[in-house]
Amino acid sequence: APANRKLVELFFSGTTGTGVRDVTHALQMLKELAEKGDGSSAYALGRLYLSGDNGVPQDDEKAVTHLRQAAENGSVNAQYWMAQCHRDGTVMAGIPKDEEKMVEWLQKASEQGFCPALMQLSLYCFAREDVPGYAQRGVKLVQAAMMLGDPDAIYQWCALLYDGTWVSRDRPEAQRLLQICARRRHYGAKAALERIAKQEEDPFVEDPFPPKGCTRCGGLSTG
Repeated sequence: APANRKLVELFFSGTTGTGVRDVTHALQMLKELAEKGDGSSAYALGRLYLSGDNGVPQDDEKAVTHLRQAAENGSVNAQYWMAQCHRDGTVMAGIPKDEEKMVEWLQKASEQGFCPALMQLSLYCFAREDVPGYAQRGVKLVQAAMMLGDPDAIYQWCALLYDGTWVSRDRPEAQRLLQICARRRHYGAKAALERIAKQEEDPFVEDPFPPKGCTRCGGLSTG
């Protein structure tokens, strides 16, 4: 399948030896791969119909059909895309706003170690801290993303350590990790360190990790 997808790219670019782009042939190859259960090909096909790039006619209905097929065949990008559609609801091919479906697709993508899904699912849990076990699950999801090296997860972990509500408070460790994130040019970490420095001078200044949309979630949106 990877070799075939490379050939598809050559047809799109016109570098197969003929010097002519062959969109029709490329689309046919992608469709055949998708029908055989190749999630990456179905995802590529869906994105092409969604954007209308590379000479492919824009078609929302076909895009959603192929993206859903990709998600069902294990494409983590398609699973995350489906989660966003169900989070917001979209008129495109009638995808409804559906919290249960959103969580289902986020869970599938998270199980494959997709950090954006892990983080979004963690914030969903934190926003529902009144539900038994949800905050603890949110902590585990942040830890999973952090172990994969996700900078937003490390920043979020710092927020949890600094606050001390859901994990043992450890502000020195939070600041140490923030400094590492800041050296890696994470804007949120740099801003948090600046607010911490101001708070040491004046305890009434704003929270170093101002929440947006939920309690104590490090300034990230819950979606």
